[in-house]
Amino acid sequence: VQVAGKGFGQSSPTNRPAQLRKEVAALTSSHSVAGAVAKKAPKILKTTIEDSSAEDFNPMNETQMLNSSIISFYPERAGHYNTIAVVYGKDNLFDVRVVEVNAKVTMPDGKMVIEFRGPARELIFQDIPIANESDKDWFLNSFIRGEAFTCPKTLVVPRKGSAVMQITFQGPSAGKFDGSLQLKNVDLGDTFEYGLVGLADEPLAESHLTYKLMARKSQLFSIPLHKILVPRDKLKNRSMTEKTDRENLQVFTVETDLPYLTGSETVSIADEGGQYTFSILSPVGGVFNGYISFKDVDFPEVNMWFTVNVEVTAPAEERSIAVESVVRKAVAVEITLDNTTDQTLLFDVSIQGEGLLGSPTFELPPKGGSAAANSPSDVYELIFSPLRAGQYNGKISFYNAKVGELWYKLNLSALPATPIVIETIESMIGTSQQVKAPVENPLAEQVVFSVSVADTDHFSVPSEKITLSPYAQSFFMVSFRPSSLNDVVKSFITLTNPQFGEIHYEVSGVGLLPGIMPTVLIDAPLGEIGSQTVEFFNPFPHPLPVNVVLTNTSTQSNAGGKGTSGLHGIRGGKQNSNAAALKEKNDADSMLEAFGLLMRKTSDVVIAEKTPFHIALSFNPMKLGQYESMVEVRSFVGGRNLLWCYPIRGIAEAGTKQRLAPLKSPCKTQMMREDLITLEGISKGDVAALGEDLSLSDISVDTSVDDKFKSLIARCFRAQPLEIVALRGGGKRDGEGDVSGEEAALGVAKAPAAEFGLRLRLLFEPLRTFTARVEVVVVCRNRGKWRLQVDLDATEPEPDDRIKMCAAVGGSDKVTFKLANRFLGFSKFHAYFSSKSSPHFSVSPSSGILAPFGSEGSPFVVSFAPTDYGAIEHANLIIMTDDAQWNYEFRGSYPDTATIAAAVTSKNKSRLGSKI
Repeated sequence: VQVAGKGFGQSSPTNRPAQLRKEVAALTSSHSVAGAVAKKAPKILKTTIEDSSAEDFNPMNETQMLNSSIISFYPERAGHYNTIAVVYGKDNLFDVRVVEVNAKVTMPDGKMVIEFRGPARELIFQDIPIANESDKDWFLNSFIRGEAFTCPKTLVVPRKGSAVMQITFQGPSAGKFDGSLQLKNVDLGDTFEYGLVGLADEPLAESHLTYKLMARKSQLFSIPLHKILVPRDKLKNRSMTEKTDRENLQVFTVETDLPYLTGSETVSIADEGGQYTFSILSPVGGVFNGYISFKDVDFPEVNMWFTVNVEVTAPAEERSIAVESVVRKAVAVEITLDNTTDQTLLFDVSIQGEGLLGSPTFELPPKGGSAAANSPSDVYELIFSPLRAGQYNGKISFYNAKVGELWYKLNLSALPATPIVIETIESMIGTSQQVKAPVENPLAEQVVFSVSVADTDHFSVPSEKITLSPYAQSFFMVSFRPSSLNDVVKSFITLTNPQFGEIHYEVSGVGLLPGIMPTVLIDAPLGEIGSQTVEFFNPFPHPLPVNVVLTNTSTQSNAGGKGTSGLHGIRGGKQNSNAAALKEKNDADSMLEAFGLLMRKTSDVVIAEKTPFHIALSFNPMKLGQYESMVEVRSFVGGRNLLWCYPIRGIAEAGTKQRLAPLKSPCKTQMMREDLITLEGISKGDVAALGEDLSLSDISVDTSVDDKFKSLIARCFRAQPLEIVALRGGGKRDGEGDVSGEEAALGVAKAPAAEFGLRLRLLFEPLRTFTARVEVVVVCRNRGKWRLQVDLDATEPEPDDRIKMCAAVGGSDKVTFKLANRFLGFSKFHAYFSSKSSPHFSVSPSSGILAPFGSEGSPFVVSFAPTDYGAIEHANLIIMTDDAQWNYEFRGSYPDTATIAAAVTSKNKSRLGSKI
């Protein structure tokens, strides 16, 4: 069997020779017997397939298969299909039979469903494309069912073309609506059916309405309405009486959430439409948003609604009140209200305006309730305390739900404050003098002032910014540097802040004749040269010629005696005998000059105007003690001799630094140790000759350390002098032999020349880990200075607490605790885990501000979230501030997963029996 044609197929392949297959193919392609190989044209049999689909095929049994053949036909779409089937014998090449097949295919009975969804009473469109691949135009008639659906009644689909059938859905109310559409081909009789489903949601607002009115005045408004279609299935449930009573009317109930709206609860609408009228009386101004809805009394789901915006302008003010005050001063305004009702009214008070203060509520008694007119209960007190000068507008309103809003317009006038007068600053010309200027912050927030100085040549403030905490009172320093004699110089200093306004200060200063200037200190080790500079400033607006003179040569205060200045002839020290005086003179004569001027030119030196000039000094002490001298700067200005005298005080340091044993201690523990240091350079003979004993009151101890450790060392390290000890050669105490084991433990210095020693108590109480080198400076008044060096090492402390946590893999456990600072005041902190800690621990917050001592403390949350099972996990949490630290040891474990051994057995026997 050989079959040709679209959609057709033969049942089995042919085994006929190739030549015959070609002839058969030519026959089937021409639909004619012209090319047949038979000498006599075969008879063509015709058969018609009226309808065909895969479901109609039923395979025949073996008996039915005799004298028959199966042709498969699978059409893609509806229409007419033509083909021929050629049957030939395998053994008889001339036995050929041709069958012409005509197939008519129609659409299957399956129904398509089209679903619509949208708000009720909104039109929703759906296009259905229809394609016609036949050679004839299709004329379709539509039949639609369902009150919410519509479509055209007819549609023409051109041959070899397409057309669109548009279906419209408009649900009258919220709910589900069913329908169907049938399209019928008039010529062919084919039908296309579609199921229609419409889902209508709640309807959208009909429109947005805006109304404007004035507070405390009633105004009428209306909304145009129309009938709403009620679904037929709902109308069936209405009784005949109701139908008669409401034959031409639709009744709606009215609902709204707008305040102050008054109107009827129902409204009836006829076929031609109607309107709903209502009034609004708002006691207060403002903007109100809401809705108003209309629902059918019988079918609430049939409704329409509107969004409404009501703009109420505030009523006119009761009156205007003018208020005037000086900035940073307060005035009170009394506002009297009358209550004409017989009830006590509680008003909410709203205040708008800069610098206005008052109670947020006001209780007004009923009329006649007060014992006297204008009693305090009838008066509201408003405070006006401006911070910035200028003219402002303000408002105070009183609101009560019954009487509405009463408000007053405030015309505010803030007058500039008179400047704060600072006392006149007196300063010697060539120097500067400082005074304190008060400042306060009355606000509940931090304030940063910008500083402006009118006359920067004579007045200055150390910082351009001044920061004050909330409600803080403080001061800042004002410096005055004169440039003339006896002339009063005035200026203004202004502090400015955008929120605070301006504070003005009036400052003045006068220049005085120069005299004794601040003392210049110099120190140097014995036998070495130290240097220092004296800074002289030319205050005049013109060049100044000067002479620099180092008066006489200082004398050394030998072993405690006070030095002598050759210029002033001041005698110092005790001269108990002629021998002591002679010894002091001999010592002074034998000593080299300790001070010297390091200047190539000391006379007729010209200093430019408003320019500093540095005078270099050298100090070379040869014996322990205190040295004094004077540097004079001489000049002649305006017919006057000017003289600036700079006292010079030098103190000799004894030898090299003494190194003490290190202090090593864990954090939050105390370590105390006593060391005996030697006071080299002080001899017993000098002390005895002057009749003075070394006193502990003459000893002072100070520390010197890197700036980054200064605050930390000040809190945790102290050196206290305990006793001055007389020693003999080798650093031994008088009356003692060799150095005892106790002295060795105390670190006695082995200096053979020392005759006196000082017993020091060193106290080390670290609060956090650090390592630093501290220099301890021991000063004996009028005698000398010694430097000590000690290394401080604060190691890791014991944990403040040990905390256990438990969590399963994939879960978490949290611990919360609070921590306060060890000192008063807030401190910045950092919280972190040590490097050897498990990564499954986390802390929050990791940084911030730690609450001060005495407060509840700042909260911390530690979480443990393991990701796999293993050994017990450990972590060391460190919370550190600039001055202290806290350590917490955490241990993380897992829930108990132990099982009962008897309940678990192995399926594989891997052990031999005892008998074997």
